[in-house]
Amino acid sequence: MPFSPHRSGRAHRARMLRSTSLDSGVAPTPTPTPSASIASPSGFAFSGPYAPTISRVGKGSASTFSTDYSEATRKARIAPVTTFYVRLSTGNNNNDGLSAATAFRSLRLAVKMGVDTGQPFTVNYEAALPTAATPIVYRDSSTQARSGQATNNATWGDCWRSTDITQDCVLEPSVAGGVAYNAYTAISPNYAASSDTNTYVATVTSTTRYSQIYDFANLDRNNAPRPLAKLIAAPADAANPWPEINALWTALNGVTDAGQVPAYGLGVVWTDVANNKIYVRTFNNRAPDANLLHGSLTGNLPAGINATPTKAVRAYIEGLRFIGGSAGGYAAFHLYAAGGFRHQFDFVRCGFHGGVGAGALQVDGSAATDGSDTIAVGCYASNALFDGFNYHQACSAIELGCTSDWNGWESGLANNGTTCHETCRVIRVSGSYRQNQDRSLHDVHQAMSWNLGCESSTRRGQDGAEQSAAFATGRPSTSDNSTIWLDACAVLNGAGGAPQYPTESYTSATLRYANLSFVPTAGPGTGTVSAYEA
Repeated sequence: MPFSPHRSGRAHRARMLRSTSLDSGVAPTPTPTPSASIASPSGFAFSGPYAPTISRVGKGSASTFSTDYSEATRKARIAPVTTFYVRLSTGNNNNDGLSAATAFRSLRLAVKMGVDTGQPFTVNYEAALPTAATPIVYRDSSTQARSGQATNNATWGDCWRSTDITQDCVLEPSVAGGVAYNAYTAISPNYAASSDTNTYVATVTSTTRYSQIYDFANLDRNNAPRPLAKLIAAPADAANPWPEINALWTALNGVTDAGQVPAYGLGVVWTDVANNKIYVRTFNNRAPDANLLHGSLTGNLPAGINATPTKAVRAYIEGLRFIGGSAGGYAAFHLYAAGGFRHQFDFVRCGFHGGVGAGALQVDGSAATDGSDTIAVGCYASNALFDGFNYHQACSAIELGCTSDWNGWESGLANNGTTCHETCRVIRVSGSYRQNQDRSLHDVHQAMSWNLGCESSTRRGQDGAEQSAAFATGRPSTSDNSTIWLDACAVLNGAGGAPQYPTESYTSATLRYANLSFVPTAGPGTGTVSAYEA
């Protein structure tokens, strides 16, 4: 079916109001039909091999959008030769993996076996619906040996990491609309009660194995586990960290504290690196339990392509939610291009959580002319050290109905919901970017993006130039002449308040707009801001 993006916020509420119960006695208002396809703005030249046909529904600032993206068509173009099966609950790594009855347990092993065929392949992995009471989680900390086979004798972690895709492939869930978590995890430490009623402490041999914690008892708007918020600044007294832990917990859970009233509803974690201790206070003050997943940043490379490629690869990945990251500057999923090889990846209903690279989803290349072509459909990025969706060099990217929440964990000015750099070209349709540390959307250098029906809500950083805008283009540099187009985009108030500046445009950069319900400005910048006919 063609993709029709889900709009949260204003447009979603309007849709809810139009949907009237059949037995209410009120005739429902017909939903407007899409208009003819709309042309891209003058001056915006998209570089990707596929560009969606976009249609407008409604008029003016109330416009919503649909596209002709077809999951079936994009998936069929891969033409796999062999299918390997993964069943976490029943599989065994000593099987041949060629049927559901003889499935592997390890997702990583299945990818490696597919790559070894030298031909396009499919991995059909065990998944569950997003609303399932028991999620499917492939953990790196869970391992099983493979022996007695002709190739790949080893002990394999259940999750996919450190094995690059070098053949065209499809990764698909075992049930339609299903999802599974691919988690770089550490084994949960043993927590004990502390002298503070609601905080628990664990002593570990090294804190680097416990860099991120997710709570499956506290789900976000995508039915995914929410992170525990990190206490970044060390407490004044490491032996008595309760005041700082409890102050952050109070600020995050809707209780007025020193003028702060955001109701984020998150737990808190402080990592005492000097003393190898981890302090946890859950959002509902329960003791740490099996619902806490400890993401690891050490000992592995993320899923994707990390090494210099020898060929261009096409992939269609559906329903996998990548948790964790790797030391050395990598994301939850990393796609690297070099040597003129342009990869083409479709991500459908995937999640990217955590990571210490440039973004939770990091797409980049070795030189200014390198890049990949990516399409993200109904995906979301969260809890990265820096950006959510991050594109570098000469990439093209399409985001359809994507969300990006709670990215940015340090004091820099560049922790954004979605961002593109250098000469990237990006189309974003019906994106929703919330609770990121700095800007919701920020494009720089010579990048260009066309943004339709996107919304920004809430920021967590401090006010200031280059930090708290909803939609921003450029940097205070004369060599930065990026351009963004905004059509029917919205700035919504949420927990934490609206951004200081709805828009920013710096120096040589340009912001073009149409059908906005607010008046855009350059903010603290001096770049161009002007209307265009959409």
